[in-house]
Amino acid sequence: MPRLTKRFIDTIATPDTGRDVIIWDDELSGFGLRVRASGARTYVAVYRIGDRKRWFTIGCPGAPWTPETARQRAAEVLLDARSGGDPQADKVGARIKTPTVNQLIDAYLLEGPADKPNKRVSSWVQDRSSLHHHVRPLIGTRRASELAASDIARLQADIAAGKTRMQTKTRRRGVARVVGGKATAARTIVIFQAMCAWAVTRGYLTENPAKGVKRYKIEKRERYFSEKELRVLWDAVDLLVARRQIPASHAAIFRLLALTGARKTEITALSWREVDFVRGRIVLAAERSKTGAKQISLSDAALTELRTLHACAETAGAAGSADYVFPALRGGVGPTVDVQSSWEKVRRAAELPDVRMHDLRHTFASIAVADGVSLFLVGKALGHTQTRTTERYAHLSDSPIRKVANQVSERVQASFPIAQSNDDAA
Repeated sequence: MPRLTKRFIDTIATPDTGRDVIIWDDELSGFGLRVRASGARTYVAVYRIGDRKRWFTIGCPGAPWTPETARQRAAEVLLDARSGGDPQADKVGARIKTPTVNQLIDAYLLEGPADKPNKRVSSWVQDRSSLHHHVRPLIGTRRASELAASDIARLQADIAAGKTRMQTKTRRRGVARVVGGKATAARTIVIFQAMCAWAVTRGYLTENPAKGVKRYKIEKRERYFSEKELRVLWDAVDLLVARRQIPASHAAIFRLLALTGARKTEITALSWREVDFVRGRIVLAAERSKTGAKQISLSDAALTELRTLHACAETAGAAGSADYVFPALRGGVGPTVDVQSSWEKVRRAAELPDVRMHDLRHTFASIAVADGVSLFLVGKALGHTQTRTTERYAHLSDSPIRKVANQVSERVQASFPIAQSNDDAA
């Protein structure tokens, strides 16, 4: 058994037997170099706990593990074992207490919902997607306790640069597209910060490494359909339905989004139990809406649309309260999917490449404001819980403000002693 030195280690060839080889050091019993069939090399220390042999991996040759520093570490491990300790068990225990980012993600997604009972299921779905597609590939194997704010800032920059962009198959014909960009990066950092804050309360971390990291400032997009664009849009929808290039049910979804100002999932996952035909409204439970339980008032046109759909569902025997208004098209048990692919076809046909389905909601609000409806009532119609959310539409028309100004000025003007002044002058 030779003494392990750098010069000697450099001469060791990869074993051609297909099996690992251990080369023991002649200076320190129990210290050796494991040479794997793959060519990988690691310093190890071996000791016994009763009749069991325990292997303690020190590290790979190279900084900081020179033969001398590795031998010193092995001596510490062997001394601990002779004193009744179990260094390998301690090492495993330390890893459990200081999880990797991947392990922390698994714990958060498993245990987090119990700690945050008011958080919507759809939010947990978004968290899972962001953490899985953007965080795991970039820093998943890192120890969470070893992360610094600079690492989180780099994570945000890498996501924004598109380093996690990919496209994968999700079903037989489905495709998931993972995109980057500043908006995606900023949202992911918000989720990561929340996860780390939770980890601190649970004792997985002593401090939040993401705290204080400045996120990209994302300007809220405001895109509204003009009346001309709306006419072009609906012509394109009708044409594609007639050509059977999009399902008629998806066309109905687009119309209801425009007629109600609802969010996409509030309509695509709508069930008949949530539709109140008598009072003319949609009633959503807390877990079905971004802002909690809400009611969506239905116009006559929206009610007509839903009654037509209900009549068709009754004919097909699928109008029970638990049934979806827009069931899966291929015999599935859930709500319809691939609505976005239909929207892509519509906006190409309408030659409106920059519009989103969510812009139908913005258009609903913009038309209301332009017609003089108060921001308070617009916010109620959209289900906003904070007035500042609705204030983004204030610039579209100043008529509500002018109306208030005129009402106040009329009252003030009535107090002017105009008539008396004229009498005195006479």
